[in-house]
This record gives sequence, C-alpha cells and structure tokens, in this order.
Amino acid sequence: MQTNQKEEIKTIKERNIVLNLSDKDCERISRKAATVGLTVSELLENFIGDLVAGTYSNGSDERTIANEWFERCWFSLEPDKSFLRYLILTDCIFDVIERWEDIQVGLEEISAIKKENTADSQNEIKSWEDDISYWQEMIDECWKEYTEDWNPEHPPFNEEMSKIMEWNENLENMKEGE
Repeated sequence: MQTNQKEEIKTIKERNIVLNLSDKDCERISRKAATVGLTVSELLENFIGDLVAGTYSNGSDERTIANEWFERCWFSLEPDKSFLRYLILTDCIFDVIERWEDIQVGLEEISAIKKENTADSQNEIKSWEDDISYWQEMIDECWKEYTEDWNPEHPPFNEEMSKIMEWNENLENMKEGE
C-alpha cells in the first residue's frame, strides 16, 4: 500500500452530505445497492472513489467509466467560467484562499492596532499594510490571468471571492463530518 493511501485512510470517517431525492429514487437506489449486498452509503463511497480516483477505487476501467459519465452529463457540457473553477483547474485554489484569509486577519489586526494607538502603532500598521499589499498582489495576478485568459466577461471580484469562500466553508464542514 502506498504511503499516500495510508495517510488518506487515516482520515476516513463518517461524513454528512445532504442529497435531495424523491421517495421513489430513495427506493431505487436502496434496491440497487442491496442487489449487490451494499448499503446506499457503501455504493456511493465506491462510486465517488472511482469518480475522483480516490483512496479506494475499483480499478482503472471503473475510473475511466465514472469520468466519462461525469464528462457527458449536462453540468460538464457547458461548465461555468467561475473564478472558483479556474483556480481549481490551475491548482491555485488553496493559495488564493490562504492569502484571502491572511488579508482578512491583517485588516482585523490593523483595526485593533488603531484602537490601541500606541507609540509603535504606525510601524505595526505599515508592516501589516505591506503584507496585505503583497498578498493582494498574489491574488490579483490570479484574477488577471482569469479575466484575460479564461473569462473576459467575468462577474465582480467580490462576488467570485464570496463563492470561493462559501465553497471552502462547505469543504471544511464536510471534512469535519458536518
């Protein structure tokens, strides 16, 4: 077993994911899973493993077929051109989220320092402002590439960052099992 897989296995725990299904679809999926001796959860775990080439997969053919299904569905035929999608596909999502969170912390620190108004306040504020400027430049570079190369008719930056932070919050909640 590969080291990465061993590390991933250590993080396996119950997760709560809400599905909106009709009563009839609940019955259908329950029957489908039962015909092969699985619970609905086990069936979905297996499908997800194949879809994302996950910790556990049923094989390369299954991964290929799951990915083909994903690519053929309506949501993949005309994917959105969001900043979130761009950052995920360019593998920059967590860098941008981290910088955005750093900026928010920096702004809070500046606000607190201004309230204290000590002899060193101006130096501390300047240091935070320099850091914020640096972090913002990193985000701005990604935004520039996104708006020039990916989606010239983009939504406003703050709207896109709200979607990104909501996605991240949902991810963190799912990882916590909520």
